[in-house]
Amino acid sequence: MAIGKAGDSLKQYRVILYDREEAFASALMNYVNQKADIPIMIMSFTRLPDMDIYLHRHRNDLLILEWCADTAEFEKESAMPILWTVTGTERDMPDELPEKQFQIMKYSPASAYVRLMVQILSRERAVRNAEGSCQCVAVYSPLGRCGKTSFAKAFCGYYATAYGDRGMRCLYLGWEEFAQETDEENRMEEVLYYIKQRAENLSMKIKALAMTEQGFDCVWSAGTYQELREMSKEDIHWFLQDIRAEGYYHWVVADIGSASFSDFGVLEAFDVIYLPYLQDPSSMQKITAFYSTLRGQGLWEGIAGHAYPVLWNGKSFASEDIRALEEDRKNDALASLIRGEKDVGDRTDLQGDRILYTGGI
Repeated sequence: MAIGKAGDSLKQYRVILYDREEAFASALMNYVNQKADIPIMIMSFTRLPDMDIYLHRHRNDLLILEWCADTAEFEKESAMPILWTVTGTERDMPDELPEKQFQIMKYSPASAYVRLMVQILSRERAVRNAEGSCQCVAVYSPLGRCGKTSFAKAFCGYYATAYGDRGMRCLYLGWEEFAQETDEENRMEEVLYYIKQRAENLSMKIKALAMTEQGFDCVWSAGTYQELREMSKEDIHWFLQDIRAEGYYHWVVADIGSASFSDFGVLEAFDVIYLPYLQDPSSMQKITAFYSTLRGQGLWEGIAGHAYPVLWNGKSFASEDIRALEEDRKNDALASLIRGEKDVGDRTDLQGDRILYTGGI
């Protein structure tokens, strides 16, 4: 038996791995255990008697077993789901495994193992012992080409880089009208379906679907935004509350298009709203119209206090920009829409070629 280096406190699931090839078992175990963003702790065994003793003494969530004559008996005896590893040369592999059984080619990439394990566990077990809180951030603008998506990704990149080694996880959700990234697997449609169905263990279902970019999980925008517009304010409020309660993600960042939702009330569900904008006359007219709409729909009081305009100057968003912006917001030194109303023109230059932000228009 071998144990990885990652601490138990960041892992929600226990997985038992049995394989007679020690190098393979150790490599897969160490890959999973040393990555804080994977909610799985693997215990590996190369001898069945050792594994059997451990199974009788400890609670576990999933078995990964190489298919051979010695392990075939587990097919009927185990109450846990089993992921069978096969080499492709076995002649006695059954055509159909029982309902709860799964299989993977043994020498598949470690990332393929992780994705399949999370998929299985998301069906079988809810996240347990989740700690910490989740900050839900909306990046929205009534304008186009104002740096909105760049800002959302820079926000995720900053937190993934600064806190990822502590096991703190960030999720990017593409909620724009039209996708910038092609996703032939239609992952976002599946996420929206889970939300409508009020699915359990939603964080793990999303984790199983998400791609990884620069240390954070991503689900790109849907091919069509029609399903997104069918999401009600109540749907989004439920979704964010569920993600907060599960506690797996520490930041959820939604990149929201100007016409993605039919009800601006969805913005009320977020803890923080960043509003990128431009300062040319046409853009300012649209911003003013947006503010008037919020007031006319009775949403101003529920949104303006935690909504922060971000003036974009066309440059790239750097980690230092996001860090400074977030520190000012947390220290109550960043003007929200309401403060901007009272103090129009209160602007702060973060340093020449970096982003500018302001609470007024």
